[in-house]
Amino acid sequence: MPVVESQTSTDTTIVFTGKNFQATLFPGSASLAGKASFMGVEATTVVIDSATQATATFAMGVPTTSLKTHIPKLYFVETKTVDSKVVMKVPTIYAISTTALTKAFALTSSSTGLECSFAGGCKYKVEGTSGLTSLLKTDSATNYIKVCEKKCEVITADSTSTATYCKTPGVSTTYSNTNFGIERQSERLDSGKYFATAQEEAYKAFNNVLTDTVAYENSGGCHVGMEFKAGYVGMITQVKVFLNEISRSKTIAYYVNKLEF
Repeated sequence: MPVVESQTSTDTTIVFTGKNFQATLFPGSASLAGKASFMGVEATTVVIDSATQATATFAMGVPTTSLKTHIPKLYFVETKTVDSKVVMKVPTIYAISTTALTKAFALTSSSTGLECSFAGGCKYKVEGTSGLTSLLKTDSATNYIKVCEKKCEVITADSTSTATYCKTPGVSTTYSNTNFGIERQSERLDSGKYFATAQEEAYKAFNNVLTDTVAYENSGGCHVGMEFKAGYVGMITQVKVFLNEISRSKTIAYYVNKLEF
């Protein structure tokens, strides 16, 4: 069975060293095709150089990471030629490395003096350690470039292993919203981050269910609110209050001037 003993990396390749990488593990007309992945990114090509070496090439660069928990994987699939067509089966033999591969990212430059409209859509360039583009493509929810506190969408067609291009987002301001319609006022700006005296009940104040009661009482007062990211605020345009039970032992004066925003 193939065994990976070590690996080394360059900007765009991972070279696996081990044993039994030969392409004669299957009888007859079958052969082995090498495949590899790192941090969820599939290698563009894998060449079995010899029985002891295989080279995986990542066109957009080997993904960057400073964590010592990511292990590159080399595996092989059986291929056969049927009616002049190459048929590739599911991975059949894995040769996973026992050591992690680290490749920290370093930023070298980015676009300067870039001028764009409120609508965005201009190209922003970030250069650094090879592999940034691969990293951004792997998990765009976690890894991304921000411009004006918004995600800058990667332009894969223009990006390379060392330079990543992204499309600048629109900028929402009072002026741009009024004059260019960049953003529209929303009656439902829910960040999903709440705080309250009774934290476990906080979400009920924002779920649009008027009959969803809160089993909490505090003679010293209660509060509830919603968090927004730094630099942003929410504007209250409408408030609904539902009192599911008014005790007969408490006069209306008990409720007057007790609700504050």
